[in-house]
Amino acid sequence: MARSQVHAIAGALGLIGSGVAITVLGQYLVSWFEKKPLRILVTGAAGQIGYAIAPMIASGRMLGVDQPVILHLLDIEPAKNALEGVEMELIDAAYPLLKGIHTFTDVEAAAKDVDIAVMVGGYPRKVGEERKDVMAKNVSIYRSQASALAKNASKDVKVVVVANPANT
Repeated sequence: MARSQVHAIAGALGLIGSGVAITVLGQYLVSWFEKKPLRILVTGAAGQIGYAIAPMIASGRMLGVDQPVILHLLDIEPAKNALEGVEMELIDAAYPLLKGIHTFTDVEAAAKDVDIAVMVGGYPRKVGEERKDVMAKNVSIYRSQASALAKNASKDVKVVVVANPANT
């Protein structure tokens, strides 16, 4: 909210001349108009795509520059240190829209109360593997993630899935 708008409201309420009143009123109005943070799950968050997309979400490029977010970053146990590195980089960047970051290696916990799931983590295609082999491995991964979302996410959760071989 612009200072002039706060000043106009303060004037209408008879608070002109009281800097403290304007400051308090301004803080109240900003918190009143601020949107509720959305919880965004990013699977494969320590991978190349997850690492690239998390800052975009935190900066407002996915949902807009007025939508606060809380990130739920999920990856497999062997990627836990890299996942914590992603978390530290996001904290260091001090994105104003980023109201919280939680890292997980357990899909059930990661899915708790999420509003949006961006599922980019999956089994990577290796030399000599057929597309159907990769699909079979990723189906089991996404089946467990879908189950966790069904049990734990917001009832209106929105989900996007991009994984091998879809992104090849």
